[in-house]
Amino acid sequence: MLRIAICDDEADELKKIEDLVRAYDDVDIVAYSSSKELAWDIDDGTSFDLYLLDVFLVRMEQVGVPALIGMNKVDVDDGANTEWIHEIYKRSGYPILFFSVKEGENMNVLKECLAHKTTVLAGPSGVGKSSLTNYLHPSAGMEVGALSGKGGRGKHTTRHSELFALDGCYVMDTPGFSSLEPPKMAAGELKECIPEFAPYGTNCKYLDCVHVGERDCAVKKAVEEGGIHEARYGNYVKMFETLKQGERFV
Repeated sequence: MLRIAICDDEADELKKIEDLVRAYDDVDIVAYSSSKELAWDIDDGTSFDLYLLDVFLVRMEQVGVPALIGMNKVDVDDGANTEWIHEIYKRSGYPILFFSVKEGENMNVLKECLAHKTTVLAGPSGVGKSSLTNYLHPSAGMEVGALSGKGGRGKHTTRHSELFALDGCYVMDTPGFSSLEPPKMAAGELKECIPEFAPYGTNCKYLDCVHVGERDCAVKKAVEEGGIHEARYGNYVKMFETLKQGERFV
C-alpha cells in the first residue's frame, strides 16, 4: 500500500504526486496541514482558507484515493482551531489526526498510520513537513525554515522530493505549493466528489441537480440545517463556478 500525505504544492510537484498515485493499486492520501499555518491565504493571521485542502480532497476523490487529514502544530493552538476544523470535516468521512512534531503529541498514533506504507508528505511551506521528516528520520537533515511574509507564509526550504527508508515504511518529503485548481472534469460531475452530499443528493427534486441554483435542493437544505458545513459547501460552489467558467471557453 502507498500512503501519500498532501496539502499544497506547485503544479509540477502535484503532477508527480498524482502520477505516483496512479502507479499503485492501493493508495491512501494524507492531506497534511498545520492547525495554525493552514492559513496560507490570510492577510491578518486570524482567519483560515481551506479551499486548497478541499480542492486536493476533490482530486483524490476523482481518482478514488482514500484520504486522511493530518493537522500539525496543535501545540500553538488553544483548541479553538482544532475544534473548528473538526466541526467542518467531521461529516466528510475523512479521518482527522491532530498532532505536534515539536511536543511529540500523538506522534505514536501517526507512526502507526505510516507503518508498512510509503508516505509522501506535502503541504504549504511552514506546516512542518521537513520537521516531521527529521523527527521520523533524525539523520535526514532536512532544512527547516521559519514563517515569513505579511500573512505568516512559510519559506520554501525544500526544493526537491526525497525518499527516506524508515523502520518498516518509507517517507518522502516534498516542496510546498501555494495554488491549486480543481481537476479537469465536467462541472456537473463535481458533486460526486463531495462525500457529504451523498446522503442528500438523491432527495433533490431534480435528478440532475448540481446543488447550486436549483429550488427544492436537499443538499442546500442540509447546509441550512447544519447537516453539511457551510464552509465545505462554499468551497464546492467556488470550484463548481471555476469549472463552469472553463466550460464556456471550450
